Amino acid sequence: MCARTWRQTAAAADPRIVLVKDDATIAGMYRYQLEQEGHTVWIAADGEAGLQVTRAVISDIVFLDVKLPKLDGFKVLAALREDPNRRVARDHVVELRVG
Repeated sequence: MCARTWRQTAAAADPRIVLVKDDATIAGMYRYQLEQEGHTVWIAADGEAGLQVTRAVISDIVFLDVKLPKLDGFKVLAALREDPNRRVARDHVVELRVG
């Protein structure tokens, strides 16, 4: 019930999402699924581009890979937290591990 309620709320609010992922195939799959659910998605393929996009776009959610070329995800997150124009909730940072 909780997940369904979140989906209904998210769809109604139409969150703007930035996805920072260096694997184009995976990023494309995420983009397709999110756009099918009615969300607007921007994709960046490396940490520097991700930082530029997150600063340029007013987003509700940033999905940030940790291992990225040019600037890793931790450095991008640190830069976003230091940016006075961005508000980053520290308690909403989630790490996902596969394997």
